[in-house]
Amino acid sequence: MTSSDENKPLVVGMAKAEFLLDCGHDQIYDLIRAGELDSYVESNRRKIRMASIERLIAKRLAATGGEFQRSSRVPPSPIRPSKPNREEKDTLSPEQGHRD
Repeated sequence: MTSSDENKPLVVGMAKAEFLLDCGHDQIYDLIRAGELDSYVESNRRKIRMASIERLIAKRLAATGGEFQRSSRVPPSPIRPSKPNREEKDTLSPEQGHRD
């Protein structure tokens, strides 16, 4: 066992798990319900095993083969009205006016 293993916690609280996995409270509970994370309640605090966090990360890396994967949550591009080019401006009727 190396010195870094000796200092590594066996369990973390919800806030630390959220930080480590970069996700929210609800997603942590979803992972617990799905059996992806091991947890227990001590007093009124939920504890999550670090080994299960590391296992989840390894499982997700293995699923992608270490290759870059585009996120499925790509934010939509803002829709901007296009400006008419010079030819389109010339073809506008006087009733339509010119858009700038």
